[in-house]
This record gives sequence, C-alpha cells and structure tokens, in this order.
Amino acid sequence: PGSLAAAELSIIAAARFVVMNSTFDKRHERICLLLPCVLQSAYELRCGLFAYAKATATTYEVKLASFDKTGRTDGLMQFIEQKCSDLSPVLSACNNSARMVIQTDRAL
Repeated sequence: PGSLAAAELSIIAAARFVVMNSTFDKRHERICLLLPCVLQSAYELRCGLFAYAKATATTYEVKLASFDKTGRTDGLMQFIEQKCSDLSPVLSACNNSARMVIQTDRAL
C-alpha cells in the first residue's frame, strides 16, 4: 500500500509541476519538454497496474468476463474495483494527471 500511495502522489506531483510551469509567462522551456515524459510515465504506470490485476486474476483463476455485467468489456476494471481496490486511486491519478497535461498542452 505504501508504494501505491507513493506512485499515486508522484504522478500527480509530476503532472502538476509540468502544468504549473507551462502556465507561467516566464516558463522554462526545458521543463516544458517534460510534458511527453509525464504522459508516458502515467501510461506506463497504468499499463503496469492493469498487468498486475490480470496476473492476480490469473493466479486466483478468476474469470474476468464474470465481472462484466454488460458484456462490453473484459471485466478488468470491475475486477480492480471489487477485488483490487488499492489500485483504483492510482489508476484515477494516472487518468487525471494525463487529462491535466493534455488540457494544458492544448491551451498553449
């Protein structure tokens, strides 16, 4: 749990740092170059969390399709929400950080 909290706070801090620098009149161009790095980091962290959840489901022989009531997805997100709830805040942080960076990049 401690490492998940650290990952969550780290990705949020990186995104805020780059976004806040980008919104100033006298922004540092070298820091602005970190925008793609923050997006890539959020993406890689998100992919790693999904891989961990899939491995957990496989280890416990859980059929992910049984978690999806609509039949439109593989049930991984529902599995994460129900059985790996520690991962949900980190996934939200990844999504929100990427959204924040993309919105700032569009505004520039």
